[in-house]
Amino acid sequence: MYQSLRGLPYEDLDLENGIPIVELLRRAWRMFFSDGNIFVYYLVFVAVLMGASMVPAGSLIVTGPMLAGVSYVYLKVARREKVAISNLFDGFSLFGQTLATYLLFALIMFGGVLLCFVGAIIFSIWYFFLWYLIADGEREIWPAFVKSKELISGFGWEIFLFMLVSGLFNMAGVLVCFVGVMVTAPITMLATAMLFDLLCAHKGYGIRNPQYVEQYWAGEPKVPPVVGPLDASGGQPPAAAPTTHEE
Repeated sequence: MYQSLRGLPYEDLDLENGIPIVELLRRAWRMFFSDGNIFVYYLVFVAVLMGASMVPAGSLIVTGPMLAGVSYVYLKVARREKVAISNLFDGFSLFGQTLATYLLFALIMFGGVLLCFVGAIIFSIWYFFLWYLIADGEREIWPAFVKSKELISGFGWEIFLFMLVSGLFNMAGVLVCFVGVMVTAPITMLATAMLFDLLCAHKGYGIRNPQYVEQYWAGEPKVPPVVGPLDASGGQPPAAAPTTHEE
């Protein structure tokens, strides 16, 4: 058990014997069906992206902020913090950062595709937690990429397997008249949010102070991160301190 995850739905899990893929999906499944709002959040997310796609350059403009927003929402759901639909649009409060991050990610993935898709697979593994780091208070663009790669270090193959299982799960949802993916997609996003916290805790970084994250999205944090994923100092991360979560 990781002390920094105390009180969360996955506090009893650890990564000592690898990533518990099935168990993460099972708990995300249970969480999804216990709160109808989780479906609503994803429905709004998809509706906004579909609407943006009908406007010239719309997808280019809104995808980054919306990816940051939806990642923030599912992190808050996984951590049992209070969530509002408006949180989906919090990415627009950091529009320059989220747009630049999305454009850089798209450019990197395009380069990976040119490398016979092998590079795209590797980059997708390295930057699997990119948006969760942005959502969790990483204020710099390139460091978010670097920290995502550091976070998966030692778990690359297992992250790939997690992505593969999640992809098959979502594909099964698509086969159910395309409606099922509206259930499977938010479940896999919740499982990913839980895995993000588990990896941060496993490596001794803990999770962010919720008050810091809220102030970060408001534009200017006024409290210290306290316990944050991948401490920017480059040295040993600070000892984990208890954090409170809104019920």
